[in-house]
Amino acid sequence: MLTPKQQRVVAAVARCRTIRAACRWAKVSDRAYRKWRSASEEFRDALKAAQGAVWSDAHGDLKGLSSLAVKVIGKLLKSPDQEVRRKTACWLLEHNLKVADHIDLTERLEAVEAAVAK
Repeated sequence: MLTPKQQRVVAAVARCRTIRAACRWAKVSDRAYRKWRSASEEFRDALKAAQGAVWSDAHGDLKGLSSLAVKVIGKLLKSPDQEVRRKTACWLLEHNLKVADHIDLTERLEAVEAAVAK
């Protein structure tokens, strides 16, 4: 069971930009934080869950803005300025390749994990 101080730090990690700021907010030393993180699996799990919730919320916000971003990219690709069109097209291709690589690596990792689980 987490102590009240550990609970404050976990809550602060979800709110603050840095670990140092979270420790200050929770009135806990950086040293205590590092000790708990290295010695307590329960503390690490609580931190991971809190950080995961933050990322999940941010991901939801990004998904909500994606359709707007696609419209902006579409407008840039139709810009009368050739340089704007070129840079937008290059950016779009570069990021599409990164997505394709990510999908490929994810599929390969899932295959490896499935083989190991057998």
